Amino acid sequence: MTFGNWLKAQRTARGLTQEGLAQAAENVCTGAYISNLERNADIGKDGMPNRPSEEIVEKLALALSIPVNVARLNAGYAAKGQGLSDGQQMLEYFNGLPEAERDMLLTTAEALYRKYHAKNDNVEGFDTVPASTHSVALVKVLEEK
Repeated sequence: MTFGNWLKAQRTARGLTQEGLAQAAENVCTGAYISNLERNADIGKDGMPNRPSEEIVEKLALALSIPVNVARLNAGYAAKGQGLSDGQQMLEYFNGLPEAERDMLLTTAEALYRKYHAKNDNVEGFDTVPASTHSVALVKVLEEK
């Protein structure tokens, strides 16, 4: 889900117009700019929608009564540190990635895990568990830290 899609869902769930959201966000942007975001109209050289500045993301979050870090992650920015542990920070980064990048990261983490255990523990039965189970386990481990 793009930031624009996420933003539209949040805005409409709160019954705000694009112009109303712009005003609630202290006019940090215009209703037309929000429209462009929601339509993913501003496409960068990489073919992905351009993201708004951190200031705009944060003011939109406040106007929508959404935690700033949730909006930052949905826009592809790192969460602002609030004394988070390494595991929590990794999870914040992970959750802020598009699905394809999360899948790639989980595949990479699984490969590193397999390589480590092949050299060190050689955990029995690891190779018989589906990769998706490892992905869920990795996220749970990160959430616990």
